[in-house]
Amino acid sequence: MAGTPGYFNAKPCFLYGKNSLHMDYLGISEHNHLQAGMSLLNYHKGLKEADTVNQNGVFSTLYGMEYGVINNGGHCIVYGIDSLIGWEAGNYDIYNSEYDYNSLFNTIVAHPGSFAYFAHMQPLDYDSILLKPYNAIWDSAIVGLAMRNGPAFSTDTTYSDPSTSTYNARFQDLLKKGYHVSVGMDHDNHYITFGRETKERTVVLAQSLSRADIMDAFRHRRFYASDDWNAKVDYRINGTIMGSTMSSNSNPSLAISVTDPDAEAISSIKIWYGVPGSGITATTLTSNTNSSTLNYTHSIATGTTWYYYAEITQADGDKIWTAPIWFTKSSAPLPVELLNFSAEKKNQYVSLAWETASEINNDYFSLKRSGNDLNFEEIARLKGAGTSTLKHLYAFDDDIPIPGINYYRLDQFDFDGTETLSRTVAVNFSGRDKTVMVLSNPVVNHEISFSVRTDNDEEFSTELINDQGNCIYSSKNFLSSGVEICHIPVSSLSNGIYFLKIFFHDSGDIKIAKVEIQH
Repeated sequence: MAGTPGYFNAKPCFLYGKNSLHMDYLGISEHNHLQAGMSLLNYHKGLKEADTVNQNGVFSTLYGMEYGVINNGGHCIVYGIDSLIGWEAGNYDIYNSEYDYNSLFNTIVAHPGSFAYFAHMQPLDYDSILLKPYNAIWDSAIVGLAMRNGPAFSTDTTYSDPSTSTYNARFQDLLKKGYHVSVGMDHDNHYITFGRETKERTVVLAQSLSRADIMDAFRHRRFYASDDWNAKVDYRINGTIMGSTMSSNSNPSLAISVTDPDAEAISSIKIWYGVPGSGITATTLTSNTNSSTLNYTHSIATGTTWYYYAEITQADGDKIWTAPIWFTKSSAPLPVELLNFSAEKKNQYVSLAWETASEINNDYFSLKRSGNDLNFEEIARLKGAGTSTLKHLYAFDDDIPIPGINYYRLDQFDFDGTETLSRTVAVNFSGRDKTVMVLSNPVVNHEISFSVRTDNDEEFSTELINDQGNCIYSSKNFLSSGVEICHIPVSSLSNGIYFLKIFFHDSGDIKIAKVEIQH
């Protein structure tokens, strides 16, 4: 992972990283604002250059943005959104007020597959996230943070200038608040030294060396931070890999194995553990020395939830921090082993899906929805598989979601009426209640007339963009629920094709209409 200052010509940077040792992928996230050199045109150029260099199976490229400013804000790395998020007039695809991280995280949740990752996190960053109550929407957007950062201004290309920073305290702060985060290594390159100033790497547990699978690994927190560039860590609880949230009626059995092609010795393995949301910092559960493996079973009370992660130290002092595993001990053999549960915003509905690995006496699933994460109501009931050791897929489309944030939960019922609850997933839905229509197209007079309709009171921004991608007109309006007719003067514009873009600030919705001017 690399944060960069302003705009680099991305293609040579990716090619440089591709030829660095022990580099299978490179993520470049550049500052999102003009003050640091980023323009709307250059952001989209960077996306295209990443696509040009990307070779699935050989070397994968990620291109994103480093949102925000350091003072009173915090740098938040965003991947998976092919739109520049910003606050400067004419320099964004998606408008977001400079210090409004709540809207930023909601925008990320509204873009399936995207994620937020914190760079060089300070205690009061990101709208003072550490001082505020746990937020499920924010947790859904944030996947991790940098354990080390930099050295940002290094010009070394001999892999001999490692970072000395550590953000372990911020990692532990987020975990004790209840956030599900892992850690990585950020080089924060301010010069073209990608991958070569240090041997530190962010390791991802991906199904394949493809951009899609690497992004999926980040979204599911299957990554870890390593000072060593080729050490491999296999960390599981009851056979489930790091980054997972799991339940079992048995005690958690932790198994860690470290391998290194360079045969570097392991001096210690330490397991940290804590209770998510307790406000209590993680402490050491167990440790060993001079061994590349550790196996330990933790006896915990039924109904309790813990998280566990490993800190590994090599003989040369290099460290590795794994992703945590969040473990709940259930009261009985699980009636359903739930592999995943997801909610994804589509154009006019929310698509929900879940998969089970096995089922015992499973009568049915009650799919419930809430607008506030408190008052859930059933919206669907799907028959279970009874007793089965086969995988089963379930799906349901919510055609009438609530405008704004929708929380979804699965209640699973046995034949005897016993109920088991799933974790809650959230999606920011809006779109079916908003329309934009150009009233006369082609435009033959001196103004574009268009209607904007919404079912909610909401501020929106209007931009007119030419065929070169340049914003030539912008304005802000507030619309009470209903329809508003708007006008843009175009008498000074040449004939041709233009694009009308409407961005709704509260929901993050974007509407684009093609406009042809024929004076």
